[in-house]
Amino acid sequence: MIKINLLLPRKKDKKGGIRKEFIILILSIVFLVVILGVIHYLLEKEKSNTLAKISETKKEIAYYKSLTTEVLKAKEAQKVLQDKLNVINSLRKEKASLRRC
Repeated sequence: MIKINLLLPRKKDKKGGIRKEFIILILSIVFLVVILGVIHYLLEKEKSNTLAKISETKKEIAYYKSLTTEVLKAKEAQKVLQDKLNVINSLRKEKASLRRC
């Protein structure tokens, strides 16, 4: 009678299967870490770009605020000059009306 041992090859296959699964697990973890690293890098790059844009925009706001104060001063000066012109024109009209009489 010939005995065939079928259990031994199964154990060898299980060991090989466990090794393959372990290698796949390690590679999956490494791949996941690499993907997370790339995502982190891209987010940090986007963050730094956004912070740069924010600082640039704040500089522009400060510049336009200074322009706004200058414009307000110019409008006040224009108003004063317009009042003076109105006084001069009213004096000219009075002078012209006195000459006619």
